[in-house]
This record gives sequence, structure tokens and C-alpha cells, in this order.
Amino acid sequence: MGFIAPRRALIAIAAWLPFFLLWTSVAMSPGTVTLGEALVGALISMGSAGALSILVWWTCKRWPWPSGFRIRYSSRQDRRRSIAS
Repeated sequence: MGFIAPRRALIAIAAWLPFFLLWTSVAMSPGTVTLGEALVGALISMGSAGALSILVWWTCKRWPWPSGFRIRYSSRQDRRRSIAS
């Protein structure tokens, strides 16, 4: 039971590693950025994206989508959408 958290962390790292490497290689492709700068930029970008994804996951867990069509929910979303735009 004590190995669940490290196992999840390893899964998360394995999931984000390809994006991290892709971001680093794209940053280095013009030739104006050093490897160190590209790694720091990728670490900041992927770290903030990972933190945002955890926040979205917790939010969706806290307030799930309704399981069917509800006119009250849809009208509330339409009002919020019109206010935001």
C-alpha cells in the first residue's frame, strides 16, 4: 500500500516525458537556444501544464458533468457563456 504514490508519480512522469522531450527539441530547432535554456523552458512549461491538469482533474471530480440533458444546466451554461464573451 505504501508504493501507490511513487507508482502514480512514475506513471505521471512517463506520461509527460514525451511532451517534455518534444518541447525541448522544438525549442532547440531554430538553433538560437542552448540545451540548458531549452530544458529550463520545457520544465517550466510542462510543470505548469501538469499543475493545471491536476487542478482541472480535481475540479471535474468535485463538480462532475450531469449524466443527462437538463434544460436548467444548459441555460445556466448559456448565460455564463454569453457573459464571458
